[in-house]
Order: sequence, then structure tokens, then C-alpha cells
Amino acid sequence: MPRALQPVGDCTGRAPRFCWDWQGPPLVWEFVLCDAEMQEVLRVGCVHACELRPTPELATALQRGDYFHWFVEARTADRSVRSAPVALALPHR
Repeated sequence: MPRALQPVGDCTGRAPRFCWDWQGPPLVWEFVLCDAEMQEVLRVGCVHACELRPTPELATALQRGDYFHWFVEARTADRSVRSAPVALALPHR
């Protein structure tokens, strides 16, 4: 399964870069940002690497600051894979 690496926990500064680890074949990932209650806020598709720099839409969602969760998911030839959700706290602006 993929494993979220960063960011995790409290974050300060600019919008973070999201990284995860995957020990399988190359996949096309979907990045999912959820609010504190695990309701989906934003989904970014077609991520071809194991990192995501904030898109304009993602930067806007993160800009307000709050508690979030994030995970990635993808489809292999025979199954879906998904990382465990990771908590992320950004300061209110």
C-alpha cells in the first residue's frame, strides 16, 4: 500500500508539498484532501509521480488554514490501492 510521508501534523509557512511512498509499479494517482470530519474538499487527479506541489485550487483550499486529512489512491490492473489518511494542521490566516 502507498504510505503518506509528508506533510504530517502541524505545518507552518507556505502551502506544503505532498509526498508519498509506493513500492509498486508506476501508477496514476489521485490526491484527496478532506476536512477535519473526513469530508472530501478537493480531488486532484492524474498525478504521475509520488509527490504533488499544490495546484492553484489546492493552494486556495489550504490557504484558509484548518485541520485537514489527505490521502492518495490509484488503481492497479486488478485492485485499488489507497494510503491511510494523514492529519494535517495549517494555521488560520
